[in-house]
Amino acid sequence: AMLELGQNLFTRRAYAESKKWLGQGRETLDSDTVPAQPEAGARAREILERSLFGLGFIAFEEGDFAGAAALLDRVLENPSSPLAPRAAFQSGRALMKASNAADAAARFQKVADELKDRAGDLHEESLLRLGECFHQLQKYPDAIKVLDRELKEYPEGALRHEARFAR
Repeated sequence: AMLELGQNLFTRRAYAESKKWLGQGRETLDSDTVPAQPEAGARAREILERSLFGLGFIAFEEGDFAGAAALLDRVLENPSSPLAPRAAFQSGRALMKASNAADAAARFQKVADELKDRAGDLHEESLLRLGECFHQLQKYPDAIKVLDRELKEYPEGALRHEARFAR
C-alpha cells in the first residue's frame, strides 16, 4: 500500500509526500533479511526495487543527480528486473547532469548492449546519449561508431536527425 500511495503521489508531482511513502517502503524492506518463502522474498525485492526506482526519479526531479544515480543503480543490482533498462537509462541521464560522462556512458552502454532486448524505445535514445558521452569524453571515433550504429539500426527512428547532426 505504501508503494502504490507513493507512486500515485509521484504521478501527481507531490514529490515530498511521495518520497515519504516510498522511503518508508524502502526502509521496511531494505535489509539483509529475506522472507523464508521464495514468493514472499521475490515480492519484497520487487517492492524494494520499485521504491528505489521511484526515489531515484524524485531525486532526479529535485536536482540530486548523484543521489538519483545511486538509487537507480541499486535497481540495476538485479539485471533481470523489469525496471533495469529504465533504471540504467535514467541513471545515465543523472550522471550526465552530474557531469560524469564516463559513468553515464557505462549505463547507456548497458542499455544498448546487455539490456537491448528489453529496452524498447529506450534503446535508440541510449545509443544517441552514448554517442554524446563519447563526444564529451573526446572519444570521437567511438562516438561516430555508436551514432553510425544508431542510424543503421534505426534508419527511420525518431532520433535519426539528432544522430546525423551529432555525428
